[in-house]
Amino acid sequence: EQRLQGQNLPAAERAASMLRANPLYVLRNHLAQAAIDAAAQGDASEIETLLSLLRQPYEERPGFERYAEQAPAWAGKLAISCSS
Repeated sequence: EQRLQGQNLPAAERAASMLRANPLYVLRNHLAQAAIDAAAQGDASEIETLLSLLRQPYEERPGFERYAEQAPAWAGKLAISCSS
């Protein structure tokens, strides 16, 4: 809060700055798993879509809003393990 007051920037300018610094599209576990599941069934279109979005993650694309949404509630309970 104190830092924000010291910057003396309008809220709209701060918001625009955050949008430039934070990608719109982020690879989330539930999106990756859905793409993996589809590919296992012979449909690589979700992988292609994710790759396309992640190549330009700051560029908003009409029709792809669901890829920028917060993870669904059930996805917050995912347990990830990296075992080698």
